[in-house]
Amino acid sequence: QPQECATSITKLALYYASLETRCEIMNGSQKGRVDRATDRRNSFPDWLTLVLLVGKSQQALVTRLILEEFDGTKFSLVLSSVLLRLYVMSPLKMDLSNSKLRNALLQASNDHLPSWLYWRSPLDSQFSEMLSNLTQSPHQRLAQAITDISKQHPLILLRHLNDINKKLLEDGSGRDSDQQRLMKRGRIFGRHPSGDTVAKVGDHTLKVTIVLWGYSFNEPVWDSIVEVLIALPLEVVFTCGVKIGLTKILETYLKLFGVQIVELNLESNIIRVRDKFLKFIESFRIHNTDAFSDWLQQDVSDWGKVGKVHQLLSVAGIGA
Repeated sequence: QPQECATSITKLALYYASLETRCEIMNGSQKGRVDRATDRRNSFPDWLTLVLLVGKSQQALVTRLILEEFDGTKFSLVLSSVLLRLYVMSPLKMDLSNSKLRNALLQASNDHLPSWLYWRSPLDSQFSEMLSNLTQSPHQRLAQAITDISKQHPLILLRHLNDINKKLLEDGSGRDSDQQRLMKRGRIFGRHPSGDTVAKVGDHTLKVTIVLWGYSFNEPVWDSIVEVLIALPLEVVFTCGVKIGLTKILETYLKLFGVQIVELNLESNIIRVRDKFLKFIESFRIHNTDAFSDWLQQDVSDWGKVGKVHQLLSVAGIGA
């Protein structure tokens, strides 16, 4: 029978992995060969290859067998990384209603940074396409679709945080990665209080409009991204997310707020987005106080206006 064969193969592979782990513990290894093997993108040890091959067709069975082996030792950490492998490989097949499984995946996602961010997942292309479409042509149905799939698979969404920040930075510049102007629909434009200036080129006098980063932005894009972040499970976004790139996104929002308030004197432009952002920031402060406090002291002097995040919050009209 297929299930009986799958069970035997999986148990044998896990037994071999447990023997290797116990040998490493006896030898005093902190992060030995077994643990490193689960980090790799390719070239797996035989036992892991067997587990993954069986897991392609019998993921529920293999997942159950792995969870049964959890014993609170170092081997459980190895098993958590195998579960994360199975999940990333076939996320839509895995039943995430089991809290023990979810905790194991979260543990592994924190323990195996940044390695697991580069493991192949069939959902990555779908997330990339949806996020790209959202930042190019935002609409409510697409934003809701991204929110829904992010709730179901928050760890996969976290793999795209750096791309999301890149898209926000492009939106704030008004141009995409190919330096093409972004669509005007939904875009709020601001002008420098001093107005246009004049430049002389030879015998000609030209009117020059000053346009810097943050002078225009697409409100539905920034609003939708905050909605997606708010929808993520708190234990995921404020632990693993903080380590991957969440704070960079938050700083980009603060920089936009600062430009609109300080340079353009147009605080009314960002009230809607900032209100939702404040809700998210408050959740961050409550659910991971240590990480939030560390973030407040982060250097953001690359913006050229202030030195620390807590100062940027003040500039953006937000108390911390």
